[in-house]
Amino acid sequence: AADLDAFVRRAADAGVAVEVTGWLDDVAMAERARAVSVPVIAHQHVSASASLTSWIGWGRRPLALRNRYVDETAALRPGTVRPVDPSALGAEVR
Repeated sequence: AADLDAFVRRAADAGVAVEVTGWLDDVAMAERARAVSVPVIAHQHVSASASLTSWIGWGRRPLALRNRYVDETAALRPGTVRPVDPSALGAEVR
């Protein structure tokens, strides 16, 4: 809870709106995921990630921080994920 509060405060200080929904059922989660402007997976160490496969399953092509797993996924399934170097994430989101 403290980490979430700190995140929301930091976002507000930067002028970024944050909506915290809490738990969502599968239908509500898919609806929200499809409405996101830019899907992002910013975990530094994602591997066999449910986040990654969920975005893909919802018909989205997420930006994902480049690592061995993300690069392998991109090579095996072209067009399903967009690998991004961490230093370029901000520009890619824009």
